[in-house]
Amino acid sequence: MKDHIIRIGIAIVVCAAIVAGAQTLPALTEPSVSSSAVAKMAKRSAFRPRQFCAASMSGVDCACFEQKAAQILATKQERIWGWSYANQLDLAIEQGREGCSS
Repeated sequence: MKDHIIRIGIAIVVCAAIVAGAQTLPALTEPSVSSSAVAKMAKRSAFRPRQFCAASMSGVDCACFEQKAAQILATKQERIWGWSYANQLDLAIEQGREGCSS
């Protein structure tokens, strides 16, 4: 009898884990790429870190800024459904500004 109760408990835990895991996946009917994501990618690909730095930042090493921004923009962010994330372009600008100020 005790063995039977343990097996039922394990089955309940496994089922709960499967349900919790399924909740993190996007719906099958959800579009894979939204129009806002396409617009963000176009904006990100048009960003020129060195020119941006020279035109709008004083007291920042533009070569360092370009390297940091390129590194951040090249990093692939893993996404978890239901969480909000920083805009990578904003993140690159802020971290470049903070890390490369003279």
